[in-house]
Amino acid sequence: ARMLERLSNMRDELQDLDLRLIVGAGYGRQFRNDEVLVLDGEVGLAYRKEVYESSPDTEGPNARVAANVDWKFREGWALLNSTEVLPSLKETKDVFVQADTRVRTELNKDLFLQLQWLFTYNGVPAATKDTTDHRLILTLGWSF
Repeated sequence: ARMLERLSNMRDELQDLDLRLIVGAGYGRQFRNDEVLVLDGEVGLAYRKEVYESSPDTEGPNARVAANVDWKFREGWALLNSTEVLPSLKETKDVFVQADTRVRTELNKDLFLQLQWLFTYNGVPAATKDTTDHRLILTLGWSF
């Protein structure tokens, strides 16, 4: 068990977002931590503010639930996921979700290949923008 704090600052031109600020605190617990699986969760409260270029800004208190997984499911392969859900405490449709899912394989001791899926859901997006955003990223990385 651990106490935690959270601070995030983001800009996203595709979502017409000038600023997303998340500040929070809560409680976290690691459920498993071994050479095959690392699993932890977090709960708490957060303040979220979103400033848009062409839409009204949103801000207010949120609950916060998060989970993180690092699973080495096969020699040289790993599945990683970090998911965070922030439902507004003021407006039920104002829910923010972000998930970062990665499959990574080691090509050798210094080189890796990774496929990453970034998913975002914003219950109150900027005008003319969708509530969901999907991004796929393929990375060839070098560890040094």
